[in-house]
Amino acid sequence: MTETTARRPKRVDLIVVGGGAAGLLAAISAARTWHEQAAPPRSGSLNILILEKNDKIGRKILATGNGRCNLTNALAVPAAYHGDDPRFCRGALHRYDVKATLDFFLDLGLVCREEEDGRIYPVCQQAAAVVDLLAHEIERLHITAQTQQTVVSLEPVEPVFLGSQPLEKAPHWRLGLADGQKLDTTCVILATGGMASPNLGSDGSGYRLAQPLGHHLVEPLPALVQLTTAGRKTVSLSGIRVECGLSLLLGNQEISREAGEVLFTDYGLSGIPILQLSRTVSVSLQENSVEPLRIQLDLLPEWTESAIEASIAHRISLNPALHLSDLLTGLVHRKIGGFIVREALHTNLDQPVRTLSSRQVKSLARSIKQLELTVTGTKDFSQAQVTAGGLDCRDFLPDCLESRLKPGLFAAGELLDIDGDCGGYNLQWAWSSGLLAGASAARLLTRVRA
Repeated sequence: MTETTARRPKRVDLIVVGGGAAGLLAAISAARTWHEQAAPPRSGSLNILILEKNDKIGRKILATGNGRCNLTNALAVPAAYHGDDPRFCRGALHRYDVKATLDFFLDLGLVCREEEDGRIYPVCQQAAAVVDLLAHEIERLHITAQTQQTVVSLEPVEPVFLGSQPLEKAPHWRLGLADGQKLDTTCVILATGGMASPNLGSDGSGYRLAQPLGHHLVEPLPALVQLTTAGRKTVSLSGIRVECGLSLLLGNQEISREAGEVLFTDYGLSGIPILQLSRTVSVSLQENSVEPLRIQLDLLPEWTESAIEASIAHRISLNPALHLSDLLTGLVHRKIGGFIVREALHTNLDQPVRTLSSRQVKSLARSIKQLELTVTGTKDFSQAQVTAGGLDCRDFLPDCLESRLKPGLFAAGELLDIDGDCGGYNLQWAWSSGLLAGASAARLLTRVRA
């Protein structure tokens, strides 16, 4: 072997950067599409390589649904997704919808069931089973997966011309790894994730690979994450859960509304409806630093304010010596009742309720319907379930997820500026976009090999 030959980068057909949900399905989809579309005679099998920076593939899948894997959601339609151009997700979600996803996993042997709010989980209740089945399929398709491999550079290799004609019509990419290796490939699929849960490998590395190639970045922000509130007012309520309605207000305008179980914490608020509001909070605080952002909790959504006021007045008439600390017990959690009295009346909780005026009773009733906290922000990416923002979708073709700027480069999953609601929507986007990117890359390779 000559020195020149020894230094020549290893060449493969397709490299998938990232061994998470989108990357694994992209690799499988590419291999299956290659075989299904009657690859050119004597062209051989497709050489696919997955590069994963973690010590194992699918680590983020293992953490979904509290280890149960909220695989998808029966209601995962394009309207449940967000981004600067949320219509972009239609191409992947229509071609590879929830039924296609469930059929894909059933073919691997995974049986699922639908639970509340359309959430779909494996019957076995094990996220590990999902990863195991994907690993078995990768092995069956002879796809190579290398772990603990970090890609640090990605650049197109200009073709060699003979006169005015290139010697090869296929795109050509060169990847540099952290250990010094160089790899050449015809196609690249970036599926590195965004910035949410960096402890699981999502650290924005895909942005750093794509931006030097001319791709634009919509600023990444934490989404599906807990909210922080001002003044540590919720410390005394930490651990209390309450079913309520929620309104998010920017200035005097309601900009979003949710309902469900909210958890008070020492830093602010958590719970599914809070996670749902968090994307709007992140974007609003980024775009507007002047008007205050507030959240109002309706602690008795099934009651009118006048009915609550009448109930409080009746209690006072029955027991005028009752202390203020106990006035709202039974209407709301006792600690929340004390909190409301302090916030609304700014008075001593040991006072008897007979001291209250009708205006103060009205104020208490309004506070139960509109318990207000000032939102200061969200927890950071380490606590976020997903990233809002990412690679600008306008730089990619929605029907195949190939870059408009660089032929042979594809992107899938959370790396792109698409994120969904809480409850399996983001995994569905990963599955759908991975399947589309992989199939598209295989079709490109079929054409250039013909």
